[in-house]
Amino acid sequence: DICNGTMGEDEDNDPFACFDSSDDDESDAGQAETVNEDETIKREPGNGVLAFHAGTEIALLHHVQTELAKKQHAEDESTIDRAKRVLDLVDSYCLSRHWMMHVGPEKADPLRKFIGDSLPEHQQDEQFVIVELGTYCGYSSVFIAKTVLEHSLKHEIETTPNDAFSFHIYSVEVVEKFA
Repeated sequence: DICNGTMGEDEDNDPFACFDSSDDDESDAGQAETVNEDETIKREPGNGVLAFHAGTEIALLHHVQTELAKKQHAEDESTIDRAKRVLDLVDSYCLSRHWMMHVGPEKADPLRKFIGDSLPEHQQDEQFVIVELGTYCGYSSVFIAKTVLEHSLKHEIETTPNDAFSFHIYSVEVVEKFA
């Protein structure tokens, strides 16, 4: 079969052919179990579509808000510094309390490099658009905005004000309390 390196004729174009259709993680090897529709374990509504465990995302939001409130930012603190503080708080929460699927520091460098390499090619364009699909708690949105702003400020120093790169960032949140 495909999982063992041999591919049947019907499986030529199916990359998932090695997976059976069972949703039961604990079924005995090859033995199909009968499950009544009423006995099927349902996902907790509190977990939602993009939630791992009930309350995890709310706990993250509470952690970030609480920590930000403890250390009021200086009036002259830059947007970049505030964004870095939020990202650091999310990272510390995920490393110390509960793993969550964010870009995080490990994947930040390749994303930063990609953005840094892409922006110079588009600085003379009328507009530059980055579309992020699959946002979870907004970590990558904050990271992308911070990275574009850092690049923009660096470019402003190297050019005249008329050549400065300008951009707008739009973010959408469907749950009002998370906005």
